[in-house]
Amino acid sequence: MTPPLFIARHLALLLASIPALTLAQHARRPDPADPASPVLAVKYESAFANYQSFQDQKLAPWKDVHTEAMRMSEAAGHTGHGDGAMAEKAPPGAPVVVAAAPSKPASPAAAGVITATGVVQQVDKANAKIKLSHDPIPALGWPKMTMFFRLKDGALADQVKAGDAVEFQLEKSGSGYVISNFAKPAPAPAPTPSPKK
Repeated sequence: MTPPLFIARHLALLLASIPALTLAQHARRPDPADPASPVLAVKYESAFANYQSFQDQKLAPWKDVHTEAMRMSEAAGHTGHGDGAMAEKAPPGAPVVVAAAPSKPASPAAAGVITATGVVQQVDKANAKIKLSHDPIPALGWPKMTMFFRLKDGALADQVKAGDAVEFQLEKSGSGYVISNFAKPAPAPAPTPSPKK
């Protein structure tokens, strides 16, 4: 059997069966206007069929939760991170993670005044806080980052503005650190022009 004859035979068989299939489909379709025609059974199940009412969760005492958060924070190596400093607001729906204060100072310097440097990003005089991009603070084990700091005295907010490169001092206050003093570093000396040749 040659390929064209084979294809022609199958095509003829297919074309011959089309009218029969069409008639068979029309014969099986029920008349929608006939009340005696069979219909498919419809099973309805409510979306609330397996509903269970909300049950209030038993909340743990806040001190236990705080202690657990401190333990987890220290285990993750975040000792002292964010102490007393207000973290930037997370986008809505994002999980909120609170870094807890260490129970002991990270180093002897952490018990006294700590000097650090950074650049002021934002000044919030009304709430006596500033947003700083600070360099690493080895005395606390903090890497370079941007965060909010409370000011020990609200008048300190008048000493700086956004964009200022500053040297600042941190003091322990309660469970965190506050900025107790600012000193704007002296501007870097201008490079001396090289002699023209």
